[in-house]
Amino acid sequence: MKKMRQKRNSVANIFFEVRWLCLSCLIFLINGCIQSSANNNSSASTIEIQKIKTEIKSGDVITRTGNDFTSQTLRQLNRRNKKYSHIGIAVIENDSVFVYHALGGDFNPTQIILREPFELFVDKKNNFAFGIFRYSGESKKLGGAISACKSFYNAKIPFDMDFNLATNDKMYCAEFVAKSFLQGDKTLNFKKSEIAEKVFYGVDDIFLNPAFKAIKELTY
Repeated sequence: MKKMRQKRNSVANIFFEVRWLCLSCLIFLINGCIQSSANNNSSASTIEIQKIKTEIKSGDVITRTGNDFTSQTLRQLNRRNKKYSHIGIAVIENDSVFVYHALGGDFNPTQIILREPFELFVDKKNNFAFGIFRYSGESKKLGGAISACKSFYNAKIPFDMDFNLATNDKMYCAEFVAKSFLQGDKTLNFKKSEIAEKVFYGVDDIFLNPAFKAIKELTY
């Protein structure tokens, strides 16, 4: 009886070991497939970003959705479309695409308007998505908007923590974009949002304006 019991235990142990080995192999294969899929998706996104970059023109409005808590909070300021949390203006300089944008907080220690490479602005590590929107007005007016954008940058305008549209000595992201385009095209009519009697430009007030057409939008 004792020998039979030992034999059954031995068989059970072998079965357990085989079952554990099979389960381990299955987990390994599943993890491998998931990792491979993630790598493929990452590569595809990188390739797509580079392809989209070639379609950008000077004066295009670039939006993005940050993956940090602050960005998710800022999205809620949009009254009509909460997809994007930040916005800037693309300018092609010496065959390179740069994005001019007003950014505050810990992300920008200097607090003044930034000029960053497009790849950095839409970096997958810090963002969920980005979009490109193109102004449909006259090229002369677009030129005026780009000139104003560069002028604000050269003046080292600091970030406006008060979101005050009445002054131009400080600006936040949507205000910077809106006022740049208004310098070039004074007929533009950007809608304004309001929360608790505070009037401001939301990111969606810019890219939803009829004068801007969606060119590309990519979600990672």
